Amino acid sequence: MALKLEVTLPTGVKAEYWRLGRLTADRVSGTMEARMDLYVSQEMRMCGCNPLKSKTVIGSVVIDGVESNYVTEAYAQIKAPVYIIDDDTGETTQVNPFVNAVDVLE
Repeated sequence: MALKLEVTLPTGVKAEYWRLGRLTADRVSGTMEARMDLYVSQEMRMCGCNPLKSKTVIGSVVIDGVESNYVTEAYAQIKAPVYIIDDDTGETTQVNPFVNAVDVLE
């Protein structure tokens, strides 16, 4: 699963494919941290290209036992995060750029 949301980088490059690169969930505190990696397209990711940019999303998560699907829960929270940290600048914001992203099934 991934998200499709077009952005234009400061260099002028347009990219649209956001993929979960790292996920950590803390069952005790009910929080999760997900790093979303940006690629020009799904095809470029499949070819092994490195991500152009990353954003870290911090949100809440409910983990109900070993049968919980962490990735599905993470994508749901990514579309409604509490905080987003720009990994390039370190800037933290509560604005959610992923709220209108389209789900992409792989």
